Formats: sequence, C-alpha cells, structure tokens
Amino acid sequence: MDLKNEFEKIMAEATTMALATSVEDIPNVRILNFIYSADEKLLYFQSKIGDQKEKEFIKNNNVAFTTIPINGLAYVRVNNGIVKKSGKTIFDVKDAFAKKCRFTKTL
Repeated sequence: MDLKNEFEKIMAEATTMALATSVEDIPNVRILNFIYSADEKLLYFQSKIGDQKEKEFIKNNNVAFTTIPINGLAYVRVNNGIVKKSGKTIFDVKDAFAKKCRFTKTL
C-alpha cells in the first residue's frame, strides 16, 4: 500500500472531519466541512470571526483531527496539527468547497 496515495485519496473524498481543540485542559471537538489543497499541503475550514473556535485557536493553536469515513473504514488521523489564520477568504475557496461538500435540504 502506498501511504501517500492513500492519504491523498482519503483527503480528496472525505468531506467532514472531527476537529479537537483544548484550552486550559478542557477538550472540545466539533464536526466540520473541509477541503484539502494537495498543492499547498493544507486543510481549509471555515471559522467566523469571534466564534468559539477562533477564541480557542487564539489561546492554543494545537489541534487534532480525524476525517469521518464515508465508505468503509479508511480515515486520516492527525494529533499534531497547528491552526493558522489563512490569508484567503471563504470566497477564495468557495468553488472548492461547493465542488466537494454535499449540501442537503431537509423539509
């Protein structure tokens, strides 16, 4: 098995991840949509200015995450991630998000 190719495949197919933060020894995990830029080797996800996520990142930018499996059991798990504010806006990556993420409507 080629781990790099398997990693790239999972990151291209997975649409959601569980992102874990910790501030003052209090863990917090949330499910997020994300995109992965293979060229930049970066994950992008949305965070609103001033929301709880952003406040946690400011206090501690060390995170862990795991992708949520879609088919089967394949997933990516990282326990030494670092969050940094991107110079890009949501508008810069909106097409990639729209292409990858599935949006559903419930009635």
